[in-house]
Amino acid sequence: MRGLVAGSLPIDYSKVADQISIEDYVRDVVAGTRFDTNLSKQLRKGFKVHGLIPNYTIEPTCGGYGVEIVWDNPDYRPLQRVFPSAVPTRPTVIRPMPAPLMPHTV
Repeated sequence: MRGLVAGSLPIDYSKVADQISIEDYVRDVVAGTRFDTNLSKQLRKGFKVHGLIPNYTIEPTCGGYGVEIVWDNPDYRPLQRVFPSAVPTRPTVIRPMPAPLMPHTV
């Protein structure tokens, strides 16, 4: 698995929503100067903030916002597809068209 994309709720945002914008709140949580009960834990598990999602939920504790978070799997290795160096081809065969389908010549 290459990674995960998820939505997180900044559930403590309502405590400071009248003092700080959601952008600044999330920026502070990412910087570690502010703790959010939900988002901070996910960041410690390796998720990174990718963006904000307005109107994500009707939950009043987060002001309706969600935070798009992404986790990249450090163990992910893309598949290495192996193709033969020389792929055999089928010979081209030209078959005559049946008589009724032959173009009419004069």
